[in-house]
Amino acid sequence: MNLDKSSLAGVNLEERELREYADVLRCAISDWPMAYLGLPLGDNPKKVSFWNPIVERFGKRLASLRKIYFSMRGRITLIRSTLANLPMYFLSVFKIPTKVSNTLEKLMRDFLWKPGEEKQDHMVSWEVVTRGKNLGDLGIENVRKRNRALLGKLLWRFPLERDKLWTKIVTSIHGLENNGWEPGILARTTAAFP
Repeated sequence: MNLDKSSLAGVNLEERELREYADVLRCAISDWPMAYLGLPLGDNPKKVSFWNPIVERFGKRLASLRKIYFSMRGRITLIRSTLANLPMYFLSVFKIPTKVSNTLEKLMRDFLWKPGEEKQDHMVSWEVVTRGKNLGDLGIENVRKRNRALLGKLLWRFPLERDKLWTKIVTSIHGLENNGWEPGILARTTAAFP
């Protein structure tokens, strides 16, 4: 472990104790909220500001891509392979607010239909573009549906991985009854989203 790159943050710990531990470990002290493995900890994922890093990353990526001319097929490929995958890590852990998903979809939609700065009408509604590849769409996924599917995977894994650390933590915080993690709710949720 590289202690020069490590930091210590306390939960329900006095400043004096935190400093003593940091001195023993010879590492820095960090405040909340903080980032761990690229995800912010100690902040509220229901707040729009929590998602600002993803929206900013989208904007930066699009700013660089708008300078290059792409055909319609090239723009579709870029959206599917690059832009749609930027928030994947966040979407697999947190429920995205509707306002943020609308912002991300607007950025993708505008890049698809008006690649440069010129104004251009949208040829097809975004609902048609994202309705499903088997229905003839362009293969671009709806952000909210992808988020629901990724979170559903955790819900599906919960009863199968009772001995894993993450399930023990969830169980210790929320218990097993009437909180969305019990297997009966899992079955009803799976039936609701075939």
